[in-house]
Amino acid sequence: MRFLLGDADLSGAGAMELGLENALPDAILKRDLSGAGAMELGLESALPDVILKRDLSGAGAMELGSLDAQQDLSGAVEGLMDVLPDAIVQHLLCLLSNAEDVAACSCVCKRWRELMGSVRRLVFPRSLSDKGLHSSALVNRMVRSTAELEELVVYCTLTSAGLMECVAHAAKSLKLLEFRVEEGSDKACVGKLEVLSRSSCDLETLRLWGGILLHSPVGLRSFTGLRTLEVVGARIRDGALRGILAACPALRELALLGCDGIRSVCVELKELEKCRLDFCGSGDNCFVSVAAPKLRVFEVQGASYIRIAEDSSLQHLSIAKQTGMLANVEVGKLPALASLSIRGLQWDWGAIQKMLQSATQVETLYMKIEFCGDDEAFEPFRDIDFGDFLTSHPKLKKLDAHGALFASLVLKEEIATPPLALWLEEANITIRSPLNAERKLQVLKSMISWSPLLRKVRLRITQMKCTDIEADEFFLNLIRLKRVYDFITID
Repeated sequence: MRFLLGDADLSGAGAMELGLENALPDAILKRDLSGAGAMELGLESALPDVILKRDLSGAGAMELGSLDAQQDLSGAVEGLMDVLPDAIVQHLLCLLSNAEDVAACSCVCKRWRELMGSVRRLVFPRSLSDKGLHSSALVNRMVRSTAELEELVVYCTLTSAGLMECVAHAAKSLKLLEFRVEEGSDKACVGKLEVLSRSSCDLETLRLWGGILLHSPVGLRSFTGLRTLEVVGARIRDGALRGILAACPALRELALLGCDGIRSVCVELKELEKCRLDFCGSGDNCFVSVAAPKLRVFEVQGASYIRIAEDSSLQHLSIAKQTGMLANVEVGKLPALASLSIRGLQWDWGAIQKMLQSATQVETLYMKIEFCGDDEAFEPFRDIDFGDFLTSHPKLKKLDAHGALFASLVLKEEIATPPLALWLEEANITIRSPLNAERKLQVLKSMISWSPLLRKVRLRITQMKCTDIEADEFFLNLIRLKRVYDFITID
């Protein structure tokens, strides 16, 4: 900004770059500071006569032929910063959020320091602790300099006492709080949660990074206004998690990402709409139960036993188990479900059947599971009748079937009335083996002939050895099929 104003570039591109073309007077936009232009701005008594008679471009300054006149010109142009209304300067400065940038701008002048008090968001990077600064005192000092702070993000070290002072100052306006919990005992993390619950701050969003929660907070009060809770990379025991969820009855979004130590999670929140659970290091015994009548989005990864209430209004469901086995899924009918994703290394066959039977109204289906069977041995998938599959999912628009699950699709020998996939528009298929090539080709041809709206089929060939005759013949048949239908692509 200072560069543009210092060079007197406030016409055309310069004003547009600053976003001031609607705020600055026409005299500035036209570089007209002589005569009427100066009178329009009220600067006729402040600017030297040599400037009032000349333009402010580089050539005009050179024509003055005097070093003193050029110095007067430079001072006049720099003084144009005072012409900008406080509202514009304040809006531009409030776009800053990094604490280091905010501190630097506060040192420019008294006017800027006063306007920086209207900053709505402050972010303190972790590098402040790495630089050896007393980060907790720095955070408190900058928070106290604000008047209506709405979002506070602290990744550097912040003590419980420092957190209490920050929250007490910004209690009336603070809506979002995000901070990193230092590694150590669970007393530090529990202490900070208790500080927040006892404060008068009406938080709407709380994000915690790291920390250890081994025991349920005894002095934790209810967060009545909290709508979003995110905990990332923390070690949590079941009792501590139950205590935290009980203190947040009005939650609408819950996220536990990369959390360790959890064996059982029971989420019973009446207002919950979105839930993301990602567990690591929990072994094969993690149990998840969800009963939320307003739940629309549910994503869970790492659990071995999952139970979903039948009366939920789920629209998007994603279940993944990348290591170990997903042993059981208890789920009833999901009439509102529009998107389903099931992924993992090994699933129990009964769990796969339950998911496909419950999602009869699904529009987007993603299936990528390598094996089924029990804990002792991997087993191949059982055959799935492709005709029955399409009939039981009449609203299917997009199908992703990868590897073994696609290979398990078969056709009955005789079909009196072929099913119609009236809504199927896109299919993404991954093929890894030329085994049962004829059956796979029949499924592809039937899918194309039964789907009048199908406009995109992507075949992805991967991990297939091309050294035998069967693989070569299979490739040739796929090429022939692609020549007939131009919407097929082969990767």
